[in-house]
Amino acid sequence: MNQDIFFQLSLTAIAFLPSILLWSVGKEKYALYALLLAALVLRLVITSLDPYLNEWDERFHAVVAKNMMQYPLKPMIRLEALVPYRVDDWCCNYIWVHKQPLFLWQMALSMKVFGVNTIALRLPGAIMGTFMVYLLYRIAQIWTNNTTAAYLGALLFAAGYYNLELCSGAMPLDQNDLVMGAYVTASIWVFCEYSIRPRWRWVILAGIFAGCAVLTKWLTGLLVFGGWGIWLLFLPERRSQWRSWTDLLLSAGICAALFLPWQWYILHAFPAETAASYAHNIKHIVEDLGHNGTDWTHFAFMQKAYGGIGLLGLMGLGCLLSWRKPAHRMLSASMTAMFWVVYAFFSFAVATKMPGLTFPVAGIGFIWAGMGAAAVLHFLTIKWSLKMPLLKAATGAVAAALLGWYSFQPAAIAAFRSSDNAGRLKKLHNTALYQSLQHYVRPEEIIINCKTMEDTEVRFWQPNNAYHWWPQEKQLDSLIQLGYSFCAFKSHGEQKLPDFILQNPRVRILDLEVE
Repeated sequence: MNQDIFFQLSLTAIAFLPSILLWSVGKEKYALYALLLAALVLRLVITSLDPYLNEWDERFHAVVAKNMMQYPLKPMIRLEALVPYRVDDWCCNYIWVHKQPLFLWQMALSMKVFGVNTIALRLPGAIMGTFMVYLLYRIAQIWTNNTTAAYLGALLFAAGYYNLELCSGAMPLDQNDLVMGAYVTASIWVFCEYSIRPRWRWVILAGIFAGCAVLTKWLTGLLVFGGWGIWLLFLPERRSQWRSWTDLLLSAGICAALFLPWQWYILHAFPAETAASYAHNIKHIVEDLGHNGTDWTHFAFMQKAYGGIGLLGLMGLGCLLSWRKPAHRMLSASMTAMFWVVYAFFSFAVATKMPGLTFPVAGIGFIWAGMGAAAVLHFLTIKWSLKMPLLKAATGAVAAALLGWYSFQPAAIAAFRSSDNAGRLKKLHNTALYQSLQHYVRPEEIIINCKTMEDTEVRFWQPNNAYHWWPQEKQLDSLIQLGYSFCAFKSHGEQKLPDFILQNPRVRILDLEVE
C-alpha cells in the first residue's frame, strides 16, 4: 500500500465531518451543501492521484478528446493516418466513432479551458460525480420521504470506491461509464419530480438527460422511459389519462431528437467506421470481447461497486414491503424494475461482462443501502436513546462516519497505487519522458517504435504523430520521399527495430530509454 496516498485520502475524508455533524443535529439542508462540497473536494484529490493516462480506456478517450479540441465534429484517434489501418481496429485506426461523443466533448472543453493535462481531463467526471450525489439525495427524498435514508444513500455514493476510481480513470471505461451513469440518474431524478408534479419542464428535461445518456454511451440511456411506462401502468388514475402517455412520448421524442442527428451524421460522414462500430456493439452481446465471466459476474461485482454494502441494500429492499402509500409502491415498482432489468440483461443476455455496464443503475442500489442504514439507525436510536437527543445525534454521526469510511475503502485505493508497483513506476517514468519529448523531437517528426499502445500517450502530451509500430520498408521510403521525417525509440523489450530502420540515415534513433 502507498502510505502517502493513504494518508492523503484519510486527510481528505475529514472534509465529510462537517456534513455528518450538521446532519446529526437536524440541519439537513446545510448538511447536503457540506456533503456536496466534500464530495467535490474528494473527487478533485482523486483526479490528481495518477499523473499519467491509465491504460484501459482512459488514454484512448484522452487523445480523442484532445483532437476534438480542434476538430469537434471529426473524432480522431490520430490527426493524420500515414500507414494503412483497419477501420474495425478501434484502438489503432483513424476516425474514432467507437464511443458516442458527449463525454469526449466535455473532456475537450475542460482541456480547452484548463490546458492539456490529466486533472483537466478528469474534471468533468469529478463534477458529474458530485452532481450525482445531489441527484441521489433528491430521488431518495421523493421516493422514500425519509431524509435519513436520502442522506445516508447520498453519503455512501459520495464516498463510494468504484465511482471514485472511475473518476480517477483507473477503472475500465472511466468517464464514459461515470458520465453515462450521471445522465441516466439525472433522467430518473426528473421522472421522480414529474411523479409528484407533472409539469412540462420535467417532460422536456427527462428527454434531454436521456438523450445525453445515449449520446454518451448507447441505448441503456433510454432506461427511464421503461421505468416511466411501468409507473403509468400501475397507477390507474394516470394510466387512463391520454396526457400521461403523450408526456412520455414527447419526452422520448425529445431524446431521439437529441441523439439521432449524430448517428445520421457519422453514418454519412464516416460510413465504414460507423458500420464497424455498430457491429462491434452487437458483438458485445453475442461474443466475449475480452471481459469473460459467468451469469453471476455482475452480481458478484456489487461487493466492489457498492463498497461492500450489499446487505444494507437487501435490508432497504425489505423496507419497501412495509410502505403502504400507493405513490411509494409505484415508484418502488418502477425503480426495482429498472435495476433488475439492467442486471438481468447484462448478466444473462450479454456475453461480454464489462464491469461498468450496470453502473447506470448503481444509484438505485445506493438508495436501497441508504434505506437499510436508516432502518438500522432508527432501531438503534429508539432502543438506546429515544429521550437523549445528544446521544441520538452522536450515535447517528458515528454510524454515518463508519458507513462512509467503509464505502470509501481508502486502503484499496492506496493499494492499487502501491509504491513498489512496477507497472506504476514504469508509467510514471514513461509519462515524464513523453512530457519532455519536445526537447528531443521536432514537432513535425513522426515517432515510431513507441511502447505498445503508448503511442496514444505520446500523441496526448505532444503534437507529434506517433505509432507503436513502424511502416514497411517501401512505405517508409515513400513517406520520406514525400517530405515526412521520422525518429524512432530504440529497441525495447521484445520490440526490436528492423535493420532497414536502424541503417536508414533519414531516421533518427532517439537515445531515450522507455520502460
